[in-house]
Amino acid sequence: MSKAHFTVIARSKTEAIQFINNDLWIASCFVPRSRNDEMELLTQPHSISMLHIHPTFHAVNSTKIASVTNWNLKNFIYICTVIRNGFSNRYSMTQFYQQEDKHYVSVDCIILGFKENAIHVLTIKRKFDPLKGERSLMGGFVRKQESLDETVSRVVYEYTGIENVYMEQVGAYGAVNRDIGERVISIVYYALIDMELFDESLETKHNAKWVDINKVGTLIFDHNQFLTDTIHLMRRRTATRPVGFNLLPEKFTLPQLQTLYESIYQRPLDKRNFRKKLMEMNILEKLDHKDKSSSKRGAYYYSFNKEKYDRLLEDGYYFSL
Repeated sequence: MSKAHFTVIARSKTEAIQFINNDLWIASCFVPRSRNDEMELLTQPHSISMLHIHPTFHAVNSTKIASVTNWNLKNFIYICTVIRNGFSNRYSMTQFYQQEDKHYVSVDCIILGFKENAIHVLTIKRKFDPLKGERSLMGGFVRKQESLDETVSRVVYEYTGIENVYMEQVGAYGAVNRDIGERVISIVYYALIDMELFDESLETKHNAKWVDINKVGTLIFDHNQFLTDTIHLMRRRTATRPVGFNLLPEKFTLPQLQTLYESIYQRPLDKRNFRKKLMEMNILEKLDHKDKSSSKRGAYYYSFNKEKYDRLLEDGYYFSL
């Protein structure tokens, strides 16, 4: 997908140069040059187009310098043309929503992993004010050209080194005073990762720490509520979808799988009933080798067969564990 390119009118030649130097999205700038309403066009190399903006807000393609009559600076400060995927949408940035309040939008992500027979959440010491140095969940502000999914994927990769992980949106949190710094609306996701893929060097780089979800303590703002809501949602999902397998490596033993589900549900599960349900679903593949780290007899490794599960879904089957 091609990126958007903007043509923007600046207040002065100096401002136009600042736009071009600091904003790679701007293709060209129009500058009011004199009382006679002549306009000078400053253009970046490889500009996608050069457009003349007329007082009627009509834009036409041209490669010549324009003269505009009846110049009114207030009407034309942010006139722009956006070119995206070969289509041109012409509008004035000053026309729409200017009377509305502006807010920040952030994405916070509860990154969960399974280690030491318990579910852990990745936390970090906040690097900036307000509440610098306090424990926080992972997050970041939504950038100008990002979707929510792109933002949360960036955040997860930045702190784990893993791409294409299982993620789900928990909800939106918009209490007026939830962030003491500014009015920030947070969109919360959770991500489930395989700890064998986690880049441990990032734990040191970001001063991050894995904490048992039952021993988290106080987090900044409403992050404890984020975590509580996430655990409740994950338990509901785990009961009806095989999302728990995202917390395990590609091969695992049945004792490991049962311990995982016991840590999610926070209660012991009957071994015989648990294995009976698993075998009846027929979505596990038994491997030829064993894990002998905990006993001489060992336990066979299994893997989750997603293709078989997807076929069962098409036939009306549903997961229940």
